[in-house]
Amino acid sequence: MKLIVIVLLSVTLFLTNSAVLHAETNAQQPNILFICTDDQAPWALGASGNKQALTPNMDKLVSEGAYLENAFVTTPVCSPSRAATLTGLYGYEVGVRNWVQFG
Repeated sequence: MKLIVIVLLSVTLFLTNSAVLHAETNAQQPNILFICTDDQAPWALGASGNKQALTPNMDKLVSEGAYLENAFVTTPVCSPSRAATLTGLYGYEVGVRNWVQFG
């Protein structure tokens, strides 16, 4: 009985994956641009209202695209955020719990 369930589950997963892959190859791929800025707090962007922050290129992206006013991060300093972006894991999972100091 166990073997039948495993075989049926395997066949179901195979057919599901095949259908998804077929649909993805026929669909137009999305156009996604991922921009990662370092230590980009809300007050560090001219588009957020800070007149002292001179960020013309970021301001242009905001005016022509999307501005997400409410975002959350698990690690608000640069090194753990970079580790999370590069590995797909939380910073503490790869041993990066704070900013890395050089020099």
